[in-house]
Amino acid sequence: MKREEVRQIYLPDLFLGWKLEVWNNTLCRQKGEKTLPATNDTVGQVSNTMTLDSLLLNLNDTSWDECVTLDNIATDEDAKKLQAEGYPFVISQEKFSALLPEIRPEMVYLSKSFSVSSFYFNPETLAACILHIAFFSLDDGATYVEQAKRAIKIREAEVAAGDYKGSVLSLSDGLRMGYFQRLIEKVGSLDGKLYSMFFDIYVTSDYGFRAIPTEMLETIIASKPESAKEETRKQVDALPDLVTVYRGGNTSSTPYTQAWSWSPNINTAHFFAARRGDGPGYVAKGTVHKEDILEAFLDSTSEPELIIRPGDVKIQEVTTLRGLDEVVDLIKVICVDFQKYSAELDKVTFQTASNIHDKLHSKRVLIFCLMMAELLQLPSEDVETLAWAAVYHDTRRINDDAEPGHGKRAALYYRNHCPGSYDKVTNIIIHYHSLGDQKGYEAIAREIQGQEARERATKLYNIFKDADALDRQRLGGLRAIDVRMLRNPVAQELTLASRLIYEQMKD
Repeated sequence: MKREEVRQIYLPDLFLGWKLEVWNNTLCRQKGEKTLPATNDTVGQVSNTMTLDSLLLNLNDTSWDECVTLDNIATDEDAKKLQAEGYPFVISQEKFSALLPEIRPEMVYLSKSFSVSSFYFNPETLAACILHIAFFSLDDGATYVEQAKRAIKIREAEVAAGDYKGSVLSLSDGLRMGYFQRLIEKVGSLDGKLYSMFFDIYVTSDYGFRAIPTEMLETIIASKPESAKEETRKQVDALPDLVTVYRGGNTSSTPYTQAWSWSPNINTAHFFAARRGDGPGYVAKGTVHKEDILEAFLDSTSEPELIIRPGDVKIQEVTTLRGLDEVVDLIKVICVDFQKYSAELDKVTFQTASNIHDKLHSKRVLIFCLMMAELLQLPSEDVETLAWAAVYHDTRRINDDAEPGHGKRAALYYRNHCPGSYDKVTNIIIHYHSLGDQKGYEAIAREIQGQEARERATKLYNIFKDADALDRQRLGGLRAIDVRMLRNPVAQELTLASRLIYEQMKD
């Protein structure tokens, strides 16, 4: 393929710094070329450019080992060094002690987390609370100093009474699991209240069990009270004897071979695999005997979850979700066809103005069609069929609601306006893409002659409907894509790519 002039375009400002090398005029108009300085990617080593997405991902991802106590910051010079290392708000021991002389400096912790950059922690009692050190030097800083004194007093009183909830919730997400490790070391096991609090916090945590040693987890599981065991039994009894489970992750996730957290819902796994970062991601599928399920969170949640020892899950298959690097490579291959049919799309008229079923949606569907065609190594005539279907499929919508008849009207528009020879398979795809699959299969069986031709038409129909479904990202994010409804395995590999492409082409 002839190489065109290369230029660099940038993903939207949401991802300050993701750069794509693509051929001229491939996807959309050039975005603002604003990037952050290059840095080492410590998570996945996928790129050397810091992005806003990675900043958000690591906003709370700090560890106890990274925290620095105030007794190590004797001077302003020490404070400046720590700021240069990424600690956002730093004060010297001398200045802090002048404001709060009653607080021992070794109990004042500084972290790289922007959400909780400084906090009080008493390793003897496990009392913890946020310290708004950044506000201490303001004109009304005395107010924040007094608030800090009261907060410390309250937390110390709570833990003295056996209430650790306020302390653990004071910490950033990345520190909470480590807090429980210290709590186990202090009290030996968790009572019913602490056990419930641990899992209440766990199910809302982005960092899960990775901050806790396996032996500590076993101690927590062993402390499970009878009431919690009964609740688990109620949920697990409704499951089949052999349960299919899924695990989704990416370059920053715990490897699935070491994971305790699984879901019986493949959509939940894809969500966690694709929601952040530039990939690649993975979705592991396995089976587990229900008697080996340690904990279950299945009721009244959009993210059903099962806690299982890693060795008890028998892995069946692992799907790799294609990430940014592969998306870029695919765009380079399909760019000529994308340019060609995007130009045709710009020529057609849409019956109703919409920001849901508009030309941008059709262009994203076109991209997914071309990507899947390339991944499946389809011949050029199949590419042409899919591309023309993408151009015309939503042109005759009259509203954004469920509208089964718009496919038929769009097929008529295609027949009357297609520039070139009419293609029956393209017409069927356009006509029946808005109806249930069975209607489309029946039309293919009725209108296409010969088994081989019918199989080809069915394959292209399924590919197109998957391409359309992948752009449901625009209707509610990744949760709007029901992976169970995707007809081709290759489409399941593109859920992360669907987010990346939507981020690139939503304006």
